[in-house]
Amino acid sequence: MIIPARDSLFDNLAWRMAEDPRNKDVIVVFHTADDSLYERHSRILGSRFNLPSELFETPKFYLEHPELAKEKGVEDFEQVLSRSRQWLHRLFEEERLIVGDINLIAPTFPALGRYVTDIRKRFPDKNIIVLEDNFHLLEMPGFGKDSGEAKIAASSHFIKQLCTSQQVTVLATMELPKSSLEQGKRPYYTNVKGSGAIPFDVNANWGVHNDLADMGDEASIIWEDFEHQHEVEVAGVTSMQNPRMPILEVIVDKNKISGFKGTLFFKLWPLSGRLEECSKDDQNNLRVRIADQARRQPCASDLRGEVSSRGTARSTASQSLRPGSISLRDSSARRPGIADRLALPLQAEPFVTA
Repeated sequence: MIIPARDSLFDNLAWRMAEDPRNKDVIVVFHTADDSLYERHSRILGSRFNLPSELFETPKFYLEHPELAKEKGVEDFEQVLSRSRQWLHRLFEEERLIVGDINLIAPTFPALGRYVTDIRKRFPDKNIIVLEDNFHLLEMPGFGKDSGEAKIAASSHFIKQLCTSQQVTVLATMELPKSSLEQGKRPYYTNVKGSGAIPFDVNANWGVHNDLADMGDEASIIWEDFEHQHEVEVAGVTSMQNPRMPILEVIVDKNKISGFKGTLFFKLWPLSGRLEECSKDDQNNLRVRIADQARRQPCASDLRGEVSSRGTARSTASQSLRPGSISLRDSSARRPGIADRLALPLQAEPFVTA
């Protein structure tokens, strides 16, 4: 199963912020209205240990068929499963990471607000980061099933007030209209679905784009996996080829927190959802590729072709198989520096099974 990259961004952000020893005063509340709790746990484990999340979704099957787990690169799946579950349970027990689906928090904005308020009462001195997936799936009482501009505006204002009253930071995935999903287009905050209120309410916005998923064989924003070559036969000649792997573009097009605007690039392992920030040299080379891509497609006026002179920045980040948007509302007046905690590099030590 290929993990949608927009989901991968939140999976990586959740465990990286919770696990980092510098964040002992941080609580990450991850609410998913899009997936079941079981699916989310599996994806978090997959991205943390860079293993296919399928292993963790059906662990009994792979425990009974260890030879199939070996085919996926795991020599001792029983040991891996035990250690991974211990790692996740430790984050839960220490209340550094709270993951809930619609059974824990109903998919409404008031229910989310009540839960966050309760967490604030229990932990008055903690920095609380709320990850909400997906903003457009939450209901606002009084609007029924209406998904029009009035409901979206009211929902956006509700989250902004929640940040201010409870001194929390909220990041939420958001949907884009079909007109913004045309091939070759990159997402921008002014295109968020439903209301013009969202671009004004948010303090920062990250558009997420996967060129390989969007452009297929014509994609130029990719990386090659030299460690897992496979045989390819062309005209009767067999050769070894490096698999083309996706690069996740995180387009920071609004930022009232640090001021940085530009595109950041991350290597994505689609089966596990793992993200790793590209090196400084790779970042610069990829910006040049985007500029070249824009020149080859002059009719796509809204393609992002700039080469940022700001260099690379500390990252936050992860799309989906189609473009998406992630908006950030931060209220850090009482806790200076909390927004900066979201700028941790997406890097971690590899998982060793031996």
